[in-house]
Amino acid sequence: MNIYLNSLDIDTYRGIRNLKVKDFSSINILVGNNNSGKTSLLEAIKILSQPYDIANVIRVINSRSRTSQANFIDTILSAFTLEEPDKNEKNINMRDSYYIKLGGNSNNNNISLDIYGEIKKEIDFNNSDLDLDLDVNPVFEGAMKIINGNNKPENISFEIKPIKNIRVDERENIYKAIFMSTNVNLYNSCVNLYPEIIKQEQKELFIEVLQIFDSNITDISITDDMIWIHSKNKRTMPMFSYGTGMQKALLLSLILVKSSGGIMLIDEIETAIHTSALIEVFSFIIKACKKLNVQLFATTHSLESVDKLLKAANYDEDFDEKNDIIRVITLRNSKKKTNARVLTGKQAFTNRNEYEMELRV
Repeated sequence: MNIYLNSLDIDTYRGIRNLKVKDFSSINILVGNNNSGKTSLLEAIKILSQPYDIANVIRVINSRSRTSQANFIDTILSAFTLEEPDKNEKNINMRDSYYIKLGGNSNNNNISLDIYGEIKKEIDFNNSDLDLDLDVNPVFEGAMKIINGNNKPENISFEIKPIKNIRVDERENIYKAIFMSTNVNLYNSCVNLYPEIIKQEQKELFIEVLQIFDSNITDISITDDMIWIHSKNKRTMPMFSYGTGMQKALLLSLILVKSSGGIMLIDEIETAIHTSALIEVFSFIIKACKKLNVQLFATTHSLESVDKLLKAANYDEDFDEKNDIIRVITLRNSKKKTNARVLTGKQAFTNRNEYEMELRV
């Protein structure tokens, strides 16, 4: 299995401060208390995959919820750290500045991304009557500094307005990264992805994951916006009649194929899947990651899910730790720093089974 991201440094992004994580492996499970930075770490990995593209930064920041035009700029700034000007300086032009600083190592290539900006005001003459107060809109202006390996540092200016389209930088990604947030519509996403993905992978992979939920399933098909499940007794039913657990498992398998040769980022991997199916689903994911050369980063709020993942990895007494592809990464926030503890899957399995240790703190 390939490892596309070896380490990650987050100087500041959302609530994360001064975080350094090394020794990523093929399957990386992020645990920790609420607001410890698990989802933010996934977002940082996605942002760093396309460091030249400010549109990618905005898409990632906005992925947690839909944003209206009125609070568009405020939503973007929520991911930045505010740096207020020195009050001792007597420069009336000084403004609050906002910044994000990320870095990492991908395939032994160091990458860093610094984003700095400030808010300015713009008057909209088109939407206002000159006899009335004019509309004053916020504009976020700044620059990105990117260092990619031994290449010359590059500075890219940007301007973000609530009412303006943002040009996409089409340069090749540093690494492929597909991000699945928690607010995705499971069924509609399956409908949208299946026609594309079935061209890349034989449907047996998808039937295998469906059979975790119903062993009688023999086939899957799609017509227009309907996915149909076919069973041994020649019964055909729409997939939405099986519930969200099957939909989530199918979507995970589709995204696994889409992430082939790259990184798959899943927020709250266990959501919607009944606990009784988790071991088989995790076994499928481990096997599919190996087959498709996918590096997985996933968050979970459930220690039971971690236990079931570790059980799916089959850590017995004869297991060779050199072949351990799982890392359990615990995040913890203090006032000035976000700490990370990295355990191999075997270490986490031993701690949970022999000492009943709490992995989240």
